[in-house]
Amino acid sequence: MEKKFLRNTGLTQKDLKEHESIDNLLKTCPAMVCAKIMSNASLALNGGAVLKLHKDQVIILPLGLYKQMEDGVGMNKINVKLHKYPFRNYFKRYHGQNLNGKKLLIWRTGGIGDLIFIQPLLKRLKSLYPTCKITFCTANRNTPILKTFPKGLVDYIGSLPFSLDILKNHDYHLTFEGAIERCQESHTLDCYKIFQKMAGVDFDVEDYIPELIPNNDIIEEYKGKIPEKVVMIQPRASSIIRTLSFKKLIELATKVSEAGFVAGIQDSFENSNNLQGFIDKNLSNVNVFNLANLSKTISHGVVNAYYCVGSISTDSAFTHINAALNKPVVGLYGPFKGELRMKYYKTGDWVNLSDSGWNECKRCPCFIHENNMLKCPYISSKNDPKCMDSLDIDTAIEKFLKLYNNGG
Repeated sequence: MEKKFLRNTGLTQKDLKEHESIDNLLKTCPAMVCAKIMSNASLALNGGAVLKLHKDQVIILPLGLYKQMEDGVGMNKINVKLHKYPFRNYFKRYHGQNLNGKKLLIWRTGGIGDLIFIQPLLKRLKSLYPTCKITFCTANRNTPILKTFPKGLVDYIGSLPFSLDILKNHDYHLTFEGAIERCQESHTLDCYKIFQKMAGVDFDVEDYIPELIPNNDIIEEYKGKIPEKVVMIQPRASSIIRTLSFKKLIELATKVSEAGFVAGIQDSFENSNNLQGFIDKNLSNVNVFNLANLSKTISHGVVNAYYCVGSISTDSAFTHINAALNKPVVGLYGPFKGELRMKYYKTGDWVNLSDSGWNECKRCPCFIHENNMLKCPYISSKNDPKCMDSLDIDTAIEKFLKLYNNGG
């Protein structure tokens, strides 16, 4: 990134680099910028929402998104410039301070699993400081999951970008951006503990296990729409490096059906027609159900999970949603380790490819995230990640049956 531009943001190269420890990350400024909108514009957000931007408005947004807006990469070019005062001038990091009578602003772009990992911390903070007010901002497409959190944990839900006024109107700020992606500690420390360290709050996660409360209106609407004994399968993760190949999905759906269940394939509502075409072509003789047809929003997806008997899925949203609904769930892990995501789930288990001794790529588990997934030799050569394609589905079925037969 150009030195002059970076200097104008108030950020340094140290703020952007990867770190060995959370402690070192905490010594840097989050990679956020203050930007002034120079003319009225509309910003298309993920999930189909459109954010109206007004001339002279000052917003807070990730550095990468600012560059996209300025350069017009993947969107209409927006007339924007850096605010005269950098983000770091306003940032007041929360790290364990007393929050009684205070307002705390939290933000994390996503994904859904990460937001669920943060929930125990919210419970702990509200327990310690019942008079504090918490605002939580996330990517617009993810805001519905916060509405399924137990009441009282989040006082206001917002989306990213947010206005400078919101930042200024809170006593402390807490962001988890980069905490998992940029620290070597994430290779050995579970996500819940990572977020605890970012906040400077220590507690026993098992006292604050995540839980979700499905929308009652959608529960009523979906009565009778989902067959009995559906095992949810989410094959597609937010990153291709954690996604099942079509071949592996066929194997998993077939074996779930052979075990006496209905294989319910979960995907985005926008992809439901493509998924149905795949089912018709490849799974016509398998007892399968297209859950994507009923997944208009994350709130609808949570109700899908509510009506399923459990899940065997990739390391993505519905593994953690099902666990937060106390459903039996088995996670499928290639590049990462299941215990770093699922160790506190009383109804959960996982299959780690690394436990099998597979290491064809010489780096399993590699802990590669989406932002550097071209380091994967298979993806860089435009192939499916071999680790996800080498998972033992029979072991996953056995682990699920054990959980299911033991009542979760």
